[in-house]
Amino acid sequence: MELKKDINAVSIDMLLIVHSEKRRAAQGTHSDLQADPGALLQRCGGTQLTVEVHPRDAMPQLLKKFSLAKRLQGDKNGNTRPRQPGGKDAHAYPWDRSSLKSLSLDLRQFEKLDTYASQVTAKSGLDELVSDLLQETHSDLERVRAIWIWICHHIEYDMAAAQEKDRQAFKPTDILRTQKTNCDGYAGLFERMCRIAGVQCMTVPGYSKGFGYQTGQSFSGEFDHAWNAVYLEGRWHLVDSTWGSGLVDTTTSKFTFLYNEFYFLTHPALFIEDHFPDNKNWQLLKPPQSLRQFENNMYHKSEFYNKGMLSAHPETSVIRTGEPRAGGRLVRRRQGQSTLCCASGSPPEAALPSPPCGHGCGGVRQLLSNQAIRPSGQGMAMGHMGRDRGSLTLA
Repeated sequence: MELKKDINAVSIDMLLIVHSEKRRAAQGTHSDLQADPGALLQRCGGTQLTVEVHPRDAMPQLLKKFSLAKRLQGDKNGNTRPRQPGGKDAHAYPWDRSSLKSLSLDLRQFEKLDTYASQVTAKSGLDELVSDLLQETHSDLERVRAIWIWICHHIEYDMAAAQEKDRQAFKPTDILRTQKTNCDGYAGLFERMCRIAGVQCMTVPGYSKGFGYQTGQSFSGEFDHAWNAVYLEGRWHLVDSTWGSGLVDTTTSKFTFLYNEFYFLTHPALFIEDHFPDNKNWQLLKPPQSLRQFENNMYHKSEFYNKGMLSAHPETSVIRTGEPRAGGRLVRRRQGQSTLCCASGSPPEAALPSPPCGHGCGGVRQLLSNQAIRPSGQGMAMGHMGRDRGSLTLA
């Protein structure tokens, strides 16, 4: 037995041998305890272990190591297996209007970290990059934030790859080299960097109301987008670094870096407006929505909420205008136009500067909300949010 002392603990290396009473009697005496532990282990069979004696308020070093190893334990390909979302991860639907985030945040706490992370230069290897990013972090939340900020400010959306019939798989090393990728690459890179940082993260595939979306369209077949779920403070949260990085103008097919805070830890009741996961559990909603509800629900772009708007009525993307009130709070009609009331407010995150539209909305940058009127016997018309008043004008 060997004692090791340090400031916080006493570590005792011991040899634990378990065998039957008959064998114990045959193998004898106290002299065995003086034998070499390695030889004794080989001769008798047993388990060598270390016992720590530590203060009540101190975390055992071995437990720390075991905990980290368990968190990062992976399969033969190095992929970890975080727990699947459960009931405690679910947020109530509809949105309670208290916050745009799923976690209580004061974004001012990230000011220095955001500046630092955005200025870290790209490295040839992910481990080195993540190590640099974590220099100024002190919690899992800050680690995730640093990774999110770096990706959103350094990785460009690859429009050519996004338009390919067969979506290309991007390796993290290739993304670092070219600093370009598609949505799958964004999600894969974010997941890999989080796991290197010791934070549980998953890539979530699904449908999105992003690039090429038409109001009222149906979704089927192959999923068109991917984002992430990250485990913080005992529950899962949603992020989309693709849409947080900027936007693409469809008229020029050019990407522009334009940071969007909205898609960092977005409240699930808002995230579901333009993200429908392959597994309903990743909605993190109670009750979860069906695909039909996702297709029919009103779609507010991120700018709608970033400008302080809270709701629009009616809460449907298609309005029949055969009746004077069209099923909503119709305030007036003139020359074929209908105006609907919207509630506005200022959630804590709403005042932050944001780009004029979500990623993939193309050149139509004034639209804060996609809604269509379908007059009797006529076609559909798009809606837009008036900037000088809290109303939604449908033309």
